[in-house]
Amino acid sequence: MKDYVFETDCVASDGESIQEMQDLATDVTYETMLSHCEGMLEYSEELGYERASNRGHGLTLKNDWAVSYHKSFYRGRPCYFFVWSAIENVWVKR
Repeated sequence: MKDYVFETDCVASDGESIQEMQDLATDVTYETMLSHCEGMLEYSEELGYERASNRGHGLTLKNDWAVSYHKSFYRGRPCYFFVWSAIENVWVKR
């Protein structure tokens, strides 16, 4: 079982919490975030990405050069988040 669950995105949160999370962030890899965050691939499909596979030729979350991955704290809780289309998508520790 992965130890981080989806909490929110910046649209549904408040600016102060997101800004503090960004200020404390360190970069991580796609693989690191994927290994910790439950439902990340399913969530990426909701955003229109293809699931990573050798069969498909579409855009995946992993190969989108405009997406960045980070580790930080959201409202005092450890979190991972990725930035997609200038929107922070946040997973927090259970």
